[in-house]
Amino acid sequence: MKISTRIAAISASAFLAMSAFSAPAIAAEEDPSAFECGALELFLKAQGLPEENMRNTELSDALEEKGYNAKTASKTADTAEDCGLVKPDTIFTNISSTFAGLSS
Repeated sequence: MKISTRIAAISASAFLAMSAFSAPAIAAEEDPSAFECGALELFLKAQGLPEENMRNTELSDALEEKGYNAKTASKTADTAEDCGLVKPDTIFTNISSTFAGLSS
């Protein structure tokens, strides 16, 4: 096999391999809730989150402030709670966020 043919074959293989691995990563960047717990923890730490003793709703609000839409932020916060990265909301958290929404 000629060297140029080998280079072309290697380049094509490398391109296909990179495409296969990068597609899931791109999808996960669009929806961080798709990350597994370890990856989600690293993603959140890169965002400076979660803060100590942060609750689910607080993380969701912080992600929205960073530009994520409400649905993605909420799903990501739920996943973070399932992973033990944030505390669950209490009934008082839910009541205060409801009143805060009414006063806006």
